[in-house]
Amino acid sequence: MKIEPAFLALGLNGIASAAVTKRGGRTCTFELSHLRTQNPVGGGDATLICHARIDYGDSRPVDELTDSCYEVVRDKCYNSQLPYRICVHTNWDLSDGYIDYGAEHRDFNENGCEKDRWGNPAGDKESVKCHFPCDVPEPTTTIPPWTPTPVPDPGKLGPNPKVLIVGDSISHGQEGDFTWRYRISEWFREYAPDTKPTFVGPYTGTQERAKAREPQPPRLDSDLKPDGSPKTSGGYYQGMPSFQSNHFAVWGRQVAQDIPLIRDVVAKYKPDIMLVMLGFNDMGWFVSDALGTLNSMEKFISEARKGNPAVRMAIADVPQRSLIGGREDLPVKTTEYNKALPNLLKKYDNELAPTKLVEIASNYDCAPAHCPAGYDGLHPNAYGEYLIAQSFSRTLHKDFGVGKGELKLPSSYPPRPLPVPGNIKAVPEAMGVQVTWDQVYESNSYDVRSRIAGASEWTESRAGTNRYDQTFTVKGIKWEFQIRSSYGEPAQGGAKGPWSPIISATADRSTPPPPKDVRTSANGNSLTVAWGGVDGGPVDRFGVTIWDRDMPGAFIDLHGAKQSPYTFSGLKSGHRYDIWVETWGGPGMGGLPVGGNPVLIGAGAPSAPSGLKAETVDPTTVKLTWNGAAGAAGYKVYTTPDETATKTGSKADTKGKLVEGATSWGESFLYPGAWHFSFCVAAINGQQESTRVCATPPKASGFQ
Repeated sequence: MKIEPAFLALGLNGIASAAVTKRGGRTCTFELSHLRTQNPVGGGDATLICHARIDYGDSRPVDELTDSCYEVVRDKCYNSQLPYRICVHTNWDLSDGYIDYGAEHRDFNENGCEKDRWGNPAGDKESVKCHFPCDVPEPTTTIPPWTPTPVPDPGKLGPNPKVLIVGDSISHGQEGDFTWRYRISEWFREYAPDTKPTFVGPYTGTQERAKAREPQPPRLDSDLKPDGSPKTSGGYYQGMPSFQSNHFAVWGRQVAQDIPLIRDVVAKYKPDIMLVMLGFNDMGWFVSDALGTLNSMEKFISEARKGNPAVRMAIADVPQRSLIGGREDLPVKTTEYNKALPNLLKKYDNELAPTKLVEIASNYDCAPAHCPAGYDGLHPNAYGEYLIAQSFSRTLHKDFGVGKGELKLPSSYPPRPLPVPGNIKAVPEAMGVQVTWDQVYESNSYDVRSRIAGASEWTESRAGTNRYDQTFTVKGIKWEFQIRSSYGEPAQGGAKGPWSPIISATADRSTPPPPKDVRTSANGNSLTVAWGGVDGGPVDRFGVTIWDRDMPGAFIDLHGAKQSPYTFSGLKSGHRYDIWVETWGGPGMGGLPVGGNPVLIGAGAPSAPSGLKAETVDPTTVKLTWNGAAGAAGYKVYTTPDETATKTGSKADTKGKLVEGATSWGESFLYPGAWHFSFCVAAINGQQESTRVCATPPKASGFQ
């Protein structure tokens, strides 16, 4: 790995402001990590948890240097209780980099450092730990910073330019798309016949589809790490002309991720001009705010210029998308970034290497209220692909002197064929019912209707592959299904195919039972889940699911565990978390989950509820209401029959019924009358329970 001397010098000359303590030959351990979680059902990133820490190798606690994801995945020097700053050079996924401390140098991929990486449908984690002596000598030499020699090159494009398209999913496209990359190649051919570009970059395809497979158990740390390389072998719209499709656009890519990559890509492929469309994912997935994304773009430009000081750039602003509930901040951040971007580009614009703005946000027909250009509220449909290509063509023509004008929009756009999927089958499986069908090429997902046979209402779900598993079921229930091809949402700019005929199957359920006695407890910002044995098998592992009930739009977070207990760390104080545990016997053998008591982080033991009232709604129905209790993650309601009700077969409820998110409870079928039962309510926080408050409902009117 090449060391950046200027960055190294910066780190060695900086002195921490904290008091310095002699280490006496101890070994210090520096750690970088980030954890990303997502909903394994709906997909998408939900949260990022990051840390930069140092263990001083003595009795002092581990020093948390930062929990900012923006800082952890970037070049940075950290102050600590050591005499010199710890300086890090790294990339987004921590797969490469090094640290310098005094005269000590540690490469992430060599002795002295160890890396860990895992991923599963619920998320992924990357971390690196490097060890070095806490006492080191001062550096004896400082290498002057390297400055590349400018390469003379006129600002305008020549007749045979190399073009590098850099972007995220909007530029990458998915299987079945034309992509705006194809539309800009058409513009060169039709509007600029004297300019014959060569598109360059490491990839040629779109994002390929995921392969259908049986439900997979949650990943253990000891499992083989999944392949995290970009998926770039997908095809294009069926029947479209072939084109020279090289690019450097990756689904989900952030500008922050491209900072450590772009210099080598530019040096290798030697583009004359870069067409760049990045930044949405930085703001959209909580990686950074508007200013942070702008800073990342500046670093990106700087790194690209180190690969070729004369490379020209046409850099797009970030389009708006339809509003996501709970993300009212996103349109504001996008607007702030777009307002600041032109001034940044002017800073790097010069005759040798023009750097020009591509105004996509004002041209792309997409806004928080409505998005006709995007099939899902963001990603371009056929209309949107033309709009993005038009924006780039406008800049290429106006600022780089290419072609006879901007791309003109057609009067109509190619339809998206979405026929009824063929060969639909529903069969019993160990986890319930498996439904499969033939893939529809232009469909990027499928809608699935399901209901218990005889019911009138459907439940609608989304399937990302040509398979759906009805797993929340017990054995012997007959289910009905319908399938249709989907391309986003018609209300935005997508389309749906017709529903298939109804098919049905009766569920099996031959999976291991859930574990017994799930117990939850909190300690600081951590939550520990413990459980008992399983009556049956086989047992390969357990799935532990956590859900933040107080975070709007929070996704389910599923973790694999070989045995009890399992601890979640870094949770939010004051938030309530729900917990479930399920048993897995292997692929396709996941059992039904069982819940544990919810936990309110940082609250301790709850106080007792007050003001309990028991109202007789009718002779056999009661409604309970009470005042909320401090520190309560939920409540337990206990029902006890009197002697008369006991003679009719009623029994006392010793486990209690869980109530979450409410301070009321209703119960029916209380024979021979609701007033023959007493009701007690206790506040709970994990296994901690308050004293119970009790009440008995009055007799119903007309009863003696």
